[in-house]
Amino acid sequence: MEKTLLTSDKESLKKTQISSWAATIKRNKFASLTISSALLLACISLSLYFSKFNGSLSEEQDVWGQFGDFIGGTLNPTFSFITVVILIVTLRTQQKELSESRKIAQQNTELVRNQLSAMKNQALENTFFRMLEEIKNDPIFKDVFEEDKIKNIFKAVYLFEKARHEQPEAASRLFGQCAGITIGEFRYVILEKLALICAVTKKLQDNQIHYKVLQNTCTPTLLSAAIHHAHYMKHDTYKNFLNDRTNLLRGINFLYIVNDTIAKDFLSEKTKKEHSKKVEESIKYWDSATDDFKEGLKNKEVEA
Repeated sequence: MEKTLLTSDKESLKKTQISSWAATIKRNKFASLTISSALLLACISLSLYFSKFNGSLSEEQDVWGQFGDFIGGTLNPTFSFITVVILIVTLRTQQKELSESRKIAQQNTELVRNQLSAMKNQALENTFFRMLEEIKNDPIFKDVFEEDKIKNIFKAVYLFEKARHEQPEAASRLFGQCAGITIGEFRYVILEKLALICAVTKKLQDNQIHYKVLQNTCTPTLLSAAIHHAHYMKHDTYKNFLNDRTNLLRGINFLYIVNDTIAKDFLSEKTKKEHSKKVEESIKYWDSATDDFKEGLKNKEVEA
């Protein structure tokens, strides 16, 4: 029974190969024409032979031998040529099919890559809006936004940097009195959360709209205050803000950029030139504002 099954499988394989060759030949006009011409030549040769030596079947072995030599000499090259043509056509067809299969595989790979990229971007976008919602609901951010303390926070950052060199023991106290929040709340809540959401925004595709949403929610002034403090303190979060520098502070009032390095890192070439003309005015403004604030504190202490 096993022998019968093997024989059946072999016959089936042969039929499949023959069908494949036949289909290949049908698709190839050159092969069809070549094989047809070869068969026609064989038929013509046989017709010429029988028309010339027409008669009854011979009983002589030599005659049959001569006829066999004629058939072999005429048809063997013809069928050999046909076999070579079929092989060449089959190889070319297989090469073409292999090339098409590679293209399809590449297209499928690219499709999967694009799908994975879209899924990753969607996950990042969900993370961005979740973090933005957390910022909106954070009590410290709420207090800053509702009481309009953002300008005072920038002033406090500037004041803290001056006091750090002039009155180090009073720097944190002055920051809290000016900003209305402690230096710890600013550094470990506002600064950290802004740095994290900026790092996520950088990784998003087509993130221009996300930067605008971030600016509208947190304001460029608060972002600039966080950037200035991170730079002054040489904090690692400064690298997160640097990820997409020209988008983060786009459209900001030059009054809120008082450091040349930050201007170089975050402003476009055209904006940097405009800023360089006004930076001295900004520094004078904040020097005067912080001096007035400290003078006001002294007056309150005297009155008390």
